[in-house]
Amino acid sequence: MENAVLWDRLVSLLERITGGMVPRRTISFALVGLSGTVVHGSLFLMFRAWGWSFLHSQSVAIAAGASSNYWVNNRLTFRCRRLRGRALFLGLVKFLLVCSPGLIANILVSTATYVNTSRQGLGLGALVAGIVVDFIWKYTASSRFVWKTPD
Repeated sequence: MENAVLWDRLVSLLERITGGMVPRRTISFALVGLSGTVVHGSLFLMFRAWGWSFLHSQSVAIAAGASSNYWVNNRLTFRCRRLRGRALFLGLVKFLLVCSPGLIANILVSTATYVNTSRQGLGLGALVAGIVVDFIWKYTASSRFVWKTPD
């Protein structure tokens, strides 16, 4: 079975579980976001283990996670509006620019949370706080300006 068909079945199942209260595209975007969170978190932990500062680890991990989300969203969430060729790479630039306020908010919120929790541990709670803020902005802005969806 093709990946897109499996993906649609998973999204449909989750839509049914939510009683249709959460739109399919939002569910798909959130699932892709989870994969980006794995990329983000893995790189963040690796950089912290290497002795990088919280801010540097977070900044590089955010950029990598956002780029990963773009590629997967283009293949799955927005495949009916999939960007190809030159538009694919221009779309990545546009995605990162459109998402930059959310990415910056992510860095600011996570850093403030980390500092205000007395820099306890590696800062995973702070990481999650930033990701939540980033998700809301990224979904709204990229749907409209990168893939130009009407809803």
